[in-house]
Amino acid sequence: YQRRVHGEYQLIKNIQQTIMLTLGYWNSKGRGEIPRLLLEITKQQYQNKVYTEQSDWFEKDKNTLQTNFPNLPYLIDNEQVITESRAVAEYIVLRAGCTEMIGKTWQEQVTVTQLVGLLEEVDGYLYIGCTEDNYIEILKKNIKDKALKKLKGVSQFLAEKEWLMGYFTIADAYLFFVEDFILTVDEDALNDFPNLIEHRKRFHNIQEVKDYHKSDRFVSTKFSTII
Repeated sequence: YQRRVHGEYQLIKNIQQTIMLTLGYWNSKGRGEIPRLLLEITKQQYQNKVYTEQSDWFEKDKNTLQTNFPNLPYLIDNEQVITESRAVAEYIVLRAGCTEMIGKTWQEQVTVTQLVGLLEEVDGYLYIGCTEDNYIEILKKNIKDKALKKLKGVSQFLAEKEWLMGYFTIADAYLFFVEDFILTVDEDALNDFPNLIEHRKRFHNIQEVKDYHKSDRFVSTKFSTII
């Protein structure tokens, strides 16, 4: 009975893997990069729908996307449309059967959600003032005065572990994105947190991530329209 149930599950999973997903986002990393990384790590085939012109989204696709909540990034899976970046990230790993990537127990799932929420807050500091002429100066100040204070707790939580929960979860993708952004702006910014620097290196060296960065699916090295 267990083998039969497992076989049926595997068949469904195999069918899912043959369906081409579509991920839509701007021609930058931004909120679309974590879903891209998770699609790569979970080895799911997808089409990158990249928007280079605002009119292509705001005047065209946004009005025809089959959802009550049109937004970027979006993920299209057959007739299902998912928006909001965290929901997209969770959908990707759950669709792949990687349930442990949101936590192995309900208590750990809450911790993962807590970490993701905190890292989204840090990510928000990195985009404040992004339309200003002195954005880089604002960004460096936000990193020093706000982001690093939050990341101190994350560094303490990570301690000597390879991954935040002791195993890989979506929170590690969020942390990598923040680490990568900050070190792109200031290569010395995380010197007080050597375990975060090592975490970034470890994530970057995941084979699927390395392959992605060498592929034509890697849309842009830019985190925003400015940097």
